[in-house]
Amino acid sequence: MSNCCLQLDSNAQLLNISKLKVYSYKFTDEFADFAGLPASARHDTGVLAQDVKEVLPDAVLPSHSVTLPTGDVIDDFLVVNKVS
Repeated sequence: MSNCCLQLDSNAQLLNISKLKVYSYKFTDEFADFAGLPASARHDTGVLAQDVKEVLPDAVLPSHSVTLPTGDVIDDFLVVNKVS
């Protein structure tokens, strides 16, 4: 939990959010298996970390390269810093 909060300009942040593209997508079976996603969670709606990084760079965390069980490698895997 954070111990300090700074309120941001809501209008400016809404403008940032309006720049984001929203996608409907399906994870590949290889990635979904690797991530432990059940069949019911393999279709989703959301944003791409690469897009978020351009608009709100502080909201994206870099990760390491991810190697799937198939041997395929996802370089520079990015994660959107979100709270579920």
